[in-house]
Amino acid sequence: MLIIISYNIGGITTCGIQALLRSWLKETPHDVILLQELHMTKIKHLDIFRNAFPDYNITCSLGTWTAGGTLVMIKKKYDVIDASTDPDGRTAFIKIIYEKILIITISAYAPAQITERFRATNPTENNMIQLDIIRKDIHRILEEKISNNILGQQEQDAKSLSIFARARIAHTKSNQSRITFLEHPLKGRVESSIDMIETATNFYEELYDIKTIDRTCWNELFADIPPLIKHDSDNLERDIILR
Repeated sequence: MLIIISYNIGGITTCGIQALLRSWLKETPHDVILLQELHMTKIKHLDIFRNAFPDYNITCSLGTWTAGGTLVMIKKKYDVIDASTDPDGRTAFIKIIYEKILIITISAYAPAQITERFRATNPTENNMIQLDIIRKDIHRILEEKISNNILGQQEQDAKSLSIFARARIAHTKSNQSRITFLEHPLKGRVESSIDMIETATNFYEELYDIKTIDRTCWNELFADIPPLIKHDSDNLERDIILR
């Protein structure tokens, strides 16, 4: 089970607070930590924090005058296949494959304004309709991002190709339209997840593998093209003059 902890820490720039966090993490089972209100506003703050936690991959949206900053830290034993932040210190996310399932964890700082707090505790029917529209839009955007990331990869090594093959299958599962089988060039039809991942990985390896060009084909290609005589060659080399 993947253990995720979210905490509004209210400032993490001092060595004392970082030491307390390290001590707490040693005693608390966890895999992913989501922190908000970091009060980190400079790159040097983030560099110091990363040096204090070398066993984690860290993605951080530094704080601004309107937001205190957010951060995601995950143990390095997990492969991060994507990560990003917003420029306003409000959101940071990472994407991993965990037990063949694509998981996105987001650390967000979005405190409600006074007017929004009333709507949150006393929602109207129209508010609920709007929330459903927002939920569907978020789901659609995440689906598009996953698809674009997978389709846009080129010349990946075997490990990366395997990860993206897993992501493709996991993404399909999440849409409740699971791929039932793939055609393996030697095994024929395969249906297990392991065999399908192997088939997909091999396909992308072959697709992006460096292939040698057979230059002997050039002679055949240019065989019927007459050679240039010197006069024509000289004309082609001349500067173009407009008259």
